[in-house]
Amino acid sequence: MSEFNLPPSAETSKSTNKGKTSVKDLTDKKDVKADPAKDEKEAVKPLYSEEELLKIFDEIIFAGVYTENINVRNKLKITLKTRTAEEIEDITQQLDSTTANLISTLNEKRSLLNLHYALVSYQGQDLSFMPTDKKQAFINKLPAVIVGVMINCLQKFDSKVFTACKEGEENF
Repeated sequence: MSEFNLPPSAETSKSTNKGKTSVKDLTDKKDVKADPAKDEKEAVKPLYSEEELLKIFDEIIFAGVYTENINVRNKLKITLKTRTAEEIEDITQQLDSTTANLISTLNEKRSLLNLHYALVSYQGQDLSFMPTDKKQAFINKLPAVIVGVMINCLQKFDSKVFTACKEGEENF
C-alpha cells in the first residue's frame, strides 16, 4: 500500500500499521490553546505608538505638511514629505497623459512621480527648493536599486501617515 492511500478502515489499529498513525488517531488529536483572545492580542501589536501617530496628525493639521528623516542601514539618508492636493493633482494629470500598455507600467510611473514630489533631501543634499523637473532628472540618474529602496521607504511612510490620520480622526 502506498503511503498516500488511506488504510482499508479508519478504525485500523496501530498494531496492524506498525509505526503509522491511523486516520482515527489524527482526528482524535486536538490542538487546544489556553486563551485564543490573548494570542490574538499578542499577535496584533501596533506598528506605531498612539502618541507618535497623534503627533504626526497634529503636524499635518497645524503645519500642513509632515516630513520625516529616514535612515536606511546608516548608509542611505533621505527625507520625505507628505504631498499636497495640488501635487497629487499634478501626478494624476501626468499619469492621464502617459501612454502605458501595462498597468504595471502605470503603477511604476505613479510610484516614481510620488517620489519626485515627496523627496526633500538625499544624502544630505537639500532638494526642497529644486524645481520638480530638476528633481526628476536628479532622481532618474540614480541607480534603479536605490530608487526602488526609496520607493519602498515612501510606501511605508505613506502607510504611517495614513494610519496617523485615521488615529487622529478617531481621537479628534
